[in-house]
Amino acid sequence: VANPANPSRTASFTVPPEIKPPMVSVGTRVYIVDTHLRRFDLSDPEHPRLAWSLALPRDTYFRGRLTGLAVVGTHAYVGGGSAGLHVVDLTDPDQPAKLTTLDIEAYDVTAETGRVYASELFGGLSIVDITIPATPNVVGTLQGNFSVNDMQVADNILYIAPYPGASLIIYDVSNAAMPALIGYYGAGETIHHVEPNGAYAFLAVGD
Repeated sequence: VANPANPSRTASFTVPPEIKPPMVSVGTRVYIVDTHLRRFDLSDPEHPRLAWSLALPRDTYFRGRLTGLAVVGTHAYVGGGSAGLHVVDLTDPDQPAKLTTLDIEAYDVTAETGRVYASELFGGLSIVDITIPATPNVVGTLQGNFSVNDMQVADNILYIAPYPGASLIIYDVSNAAMPALIGYYGAGETIHHVEPNGAYAFLAVGD
C-alpha cells in the first residue's frame, strides 16, 4: 500500500487453517492467535514465513482456541478464555516465553500502556494493571449482561461492541475503579469491529 491508489499483492503463503482476528502488527512482525500464539516474519515481504508457534492453555467454551490478543511493548497479552489471561515475554522476538497467567476469564482483549482490558464470556470485563507484566492484577471491573464482539481503547476511552446488541458503548476508564458510561450509539445491526481514530470511530456493521 505504498501507493494507496494502486495497492498490490506482494506475496501470499499457506498458514494454519484456524486463523481469525485479532491480528497485531509490530513492525515486520505479525502476531495472531488460533490454537497457539504465532508470529509471522515479514522482514522480506516477498517471502513471508511462520517464525514460531507457542502453545498456551486454551478455552473450554470455544474448545481448543485462544480468543484474544494485544501487544504492549515487549509483551503479548493473550486471551485464553476460561484458561485465563496469559502474559508472554517477547523481549527476544525469536524466543517467546510465558511469564504468568492471571486467573480471570479473558476472551476479547485490548490494551494501552499500563493496562489490559479482558472481557468475560458473558458478564462484563476486567481492567488489569500491567505496570509490572509478571504480576498483573485486577484494578477494576465493568459489569454488564453481554459478551464482547470487539473492544478498543484510546486515551482512556473504551469503545465496546457488545453481543448481543446493535450498539457502540463508550466508557471513560481514566479511573479504573469507577468506569463511567459516557456515550452510546445505536448502529441498527451487530457491530463486529470498532476502530477509533481521532475524532471518529470506524465500525464494521452487519453482513
